[in-house]
Amino acid sequence: MTEYFAERISTLRYATHPRRNIVHTLNPALPVGGSVLPPSMSPRRATAVSKAASPFNYGDACLIWQHLADPAPARTEITAIDDDALVASPDPEMVFHVDSADYWHDGEDPRIYREVPVREVLDQLLDTLDHHSGLLDDPPASAHDLWNRFVSSDEYQYSRRPLTFTDSRTTESIGPYTGWRLIPGERVCVKPLGRNNFRTPEQVRVIQAVVDLAGSTVDGWCDAHDALRSDDLRSSRTSVVAAEILARGLGADDRRLVREVFLDLMLWQAGQTSGPQPLKNQYQTLGAFIPESEVACGSVYRSIGVDAAGYKMSIHFGESGFEFSSYTPDSLSFLSEPELRVTVPREGIRQLCEGFGVPSYAHPLPVVSLFADEIHVLGPQEWLRRNGVVDWVEDYTPVPSSSAADLTRDFVATMHRPPAGGHGSGVGLPGKSEFPPNWSRETVMERLRKVTLEPRTRTVIGSTVFYEGEFDDVWLCVIRRQRKGKHSRTITAYPFAGDDVVFNEFPDDYPRNLVIPAARAICEDVDSTPSKYTRLIRNALACGEPYEVILAALHVAEKFQIALPLERMNTVAQLIFSGFFNPVDKSELVEVFSALAERDYPEKSWVLVDSTSCI
Repeated sequence: MTEYFAERISTLRYATHPRRNIVHTLNPALPVGGSVLPPSMSPRRATAVSKAASPFNYGDACLIWQHLADPAPARTEITAIDDDALVASPDPEMVFHVDSADYWHDGEDPRIYREVPVREVLDQLLDTLDHHSGLLDDPPASAHDLWNRFVSSDEYQYSRRPLTFTDSRTTESIGPYTGWRLIPGERVCVKPLGRNNFRTPEQVRVIQAVVDLAGSTVDGWCDAHDALRSDDLRSSRTSVVAAEILARGLGADDRRLVREVFLDLMLWQAGQTSGPQPLKNQYQTLGAFIPESEVACGSVYRSIGVDAAGYKMSIHFGESGFEFSSYTPDSLSFLSEPELRVTVPREGIRQLCEGFGVPSYAHPLPVVSLFADEIHVLGPQEWLRRNGVVDWVEDYTPVPSSSAADLTRDFVATMHRPPAGGHGSGVGLPGKSEFPPNWSRETVMERLRKVTLEPRTRTVIGSTVFYEGEFDDVWLCVIRRQRKGKHSRTITAYPFAGDDVVFNEFPDDYPRNLVIPAARAICEDVDSTPSKYTRLIRNALACGEPYEVILAALHVAEKFQIALPLERMNTVAQLIFSGFFNPVDKSELVEVFSALAERDYPEKSWVLVDSTSCI
């Protein structure tokens, strides 16, 4: 390997968890990373486990441990976040990963579920958290660094006080790393939960004695954790905890357990853990089952910039191999097909990487990204040729690509039924409000979850529930649909006030359609109702949700005895007949529309379903 390659390769970072054997490779310059799960797993199984673990956090790990200690009945939800859930299967060593558990489209159940080993999901989850928190760095992050990241300075002062029964954050919890019980009191007690990391009573007494030596403050726990990271505890003789472990003769496995107990205690007081929780949500149906043999190997995609001709270049690592793709300047990579795709078989790209001098376990994505500048200048084919690769497949046939302008025009042209959503920053859909640019997707989803759990206001209109809340001076609304005998589902969420909220205007040449004028008019029709209803409806209109405006306004008109103009009734009937509304909502719409029609226009009839069904 030449000095040139060696210099670049030396910037790569590798991290391997000693227990879970997952290798992380990172190019810190871009940054681009990738992870390789243990070779004992097939690529498909590794993909299924990784997908099942990726949405969850420390509190979810606590609930997985709870399930391992006392397996929940089949089809019971163990934990869920956004549209992902882990659900108990008949085999206590397996769980179902249910994907898109909360979002429905056209009345169809879009969910898919895969059966994955629960312990492998837990291992993958903890490894990912270790990687993100820096515990796998070289040198690894200090437990004090993690604590300071999780709590503010005033809470840090709180951590220096001994724990007592009266402290609000000292309810019993489950350790996310050990699965042990963390019990508050005059001294903190740690005990196994069921057979999670089981130890004999004598071993538990020894481990408790070591924990007692560290004291009852977060500072003491962090110091003890950091002292135990070294394999050679003699270098940590200044720590009374390390000295006690040496004196007790605890083996490597018990040392690891004690170190993770201290990490659990720190996370507990940082508010990152979960206590035992009753399992209530029972899934009657799970969607379509996808066996491991049919799970597509997840591709990893990274953009590496724009070449001299203005084409967007990206690299993928998926089931078919390693792909170099070029997209037209105005295309949206995640929606469009590339103009040029060069695919190198998996074995070929691994041989290329090993030729550069990287370890065989290195993930190829961050390795190839080191040479993004050369790939831009030479093109992927010439770059591969110069580095000894001769086996690749080129796809030159341009596939019709949707540019950003085309997508906007298509959306406007089909605005007869605009989709819910589209409020992400930078999406740019006409009439839609957008979350602040500095809110990441994770920030948005977490705040939506908090709004539904602790809303400032909660208003029910028909089967629709409007939740409102405020974060950082930005007000937002989450809309959920709940019907008897069915799981409630999130329909949409949008920001409706705040300095950083963006409101997209309608263009001057916006085509005529039934929806927007009807939504605006029906807002005016129900303007005399109580302000809490008119405010919700007007906000939904201003933020680009005409569907919800019309549905809510019909219920409000019925509730407060408002007669909608005949013209409005005709327009709503046409929308119902022509399929504007979701089939899952149609029965509700026909019911409320029928009530208004029979009350205010008994002499009229509207065809809403087919030529034989009239109102």
